[in-house]
Amino acid sequence: MPFFPEVTDLNIHKIDGKISVSFEFYAPSTVTTGQDDDSEHAIQKKIQLALSKHQCTVFRANVGKIRLPDGRFFSTGLPKGFSDLFGFRWTDGKVFFIEVKRADGKARAEQTTFHKMLQSHNIIHGIARTVNDALMIIDGGLVGYGY
Repeated sequence: MPFFPEVTDLNIHKIDGKISVSFEFYAPSTVTTGQDDDSEHAIQKKIQLALSKHQCTVFRANVGKIRLPDGRFFSTGLPKGFSDLFGFRWTDGKVFFIEVKRADGKARAEQTTFHKMLQSHNIIHGIARTVNDALMIIDGGLVGYGY
């Protein structure tokens, strides 16, 4: 039987002529996503949704490598340690970077190096293990929370 999710929350915002849309789906309990609620990916998705409803534009940094037909690898180009999420606040245009971790997750060496660079420029950033952490970083303009 095909799965058709039901949209339960739809938000459309228009700021300076630009439209931003965020939405949530209701998925019946018989459908499994393969993600537990404590996985880093699940936390990241919750944070993205919450920030998009919180007058922020947020992007997920997709990174990875692919093998080319000649055997060489192509990297997506973002530096090692780049945060999982980045974006800006609509209220003042301030840029932010959010590294998402599970409750027991630790920053890798490359992530700590990226954090130090952001900190040296007083850029809003931090490690978020929950939606509340991310909102606190954004609203408080925190620099280096959780590192």
